[in-house]
Amino acid sequence: MRSFDRTLKACRSLSACDQLGFKAPGLEHRFKRFIQLRSGRVEPLASGVSLMRSVICPTHLHFHDLASHFLALTAGDRFLRFGWVMTDVDIVTYVESLLQSIGNVFVVVEPAPDISGVLQIEFTNGGADVGLSVSAWGRGKGIGTLLLERAALLASGRGVNTLFVRNLNFNAPLRRLAHHVGMQVACSPGARSGLAEALAATEGDAPHVACAGAITLVDHSLRSQWSLAPCVDTPVEALPEPLST
Repeated sequence: MRSFDRTLKACRSLSACDQLGFKAPGLEHRFKRFIQLRSGRVEPLASGVSLMRSVICPTHLHFHDLASHFLALTAGDRFLRFGWVMTDVDIVTYVESLLQSIGNVFVVVEPAPDISGVLQIEFTNGGADVGLSVSAWGRGKGIGTLLLERAALLASGRGVNTLFVRNLNFNAPLRRLAHHVGMQVACSPGARSGLAEALAATEGDAPHVACAGAITLVDHSLRSQWSLAPCVDTPVEALPEPLST
């Protein structure tokens, strides 16, 4: 709330500067956009105008935007993204560590500019660990699809066909998104609902990258057993029960 109040004061100061003839190009627009996003009052695009989004690698200049993105996640979102509910202090430390391996991090930046989605992918022996998050105000706009397709392209380029995700068992939206882009999904037996999700995801014509069909999104709890599967098409039921942790 204090941050919001400071932003309002800054906007008033910018207006006063304009009246005195001092211009701050672009800053007032960014402050107004920030207020709209915080209040949920985001102005729609003009009729017939489509927003082109792209995935980029962030730089150190994106530190505050990255931190703001993760700090805005709810406790439930943090649990799905990190595997536990990270504290604010832990998140800031995590963002600092991200900037040390920036080549494995990809973001979608909105015109405001604000980061609406983040993908982290770490390649390991036998697969890759993936973390994906989309801001609450940016959901339903294809941002998750864009990031997951990028993960598929990166994995395919490395010859990797397995992506491990923490708490995929509990993350039905991400499972539906994976089916939507053409990926296979594997969860522990207790979370089986893949057929219904796959049918729901294929009701529309979903464009996806050609390599996505060779990629399987797997719950991280199955990592130790996954090597027992002879191929990526092995049914989840054929895998042993997840080990207790």
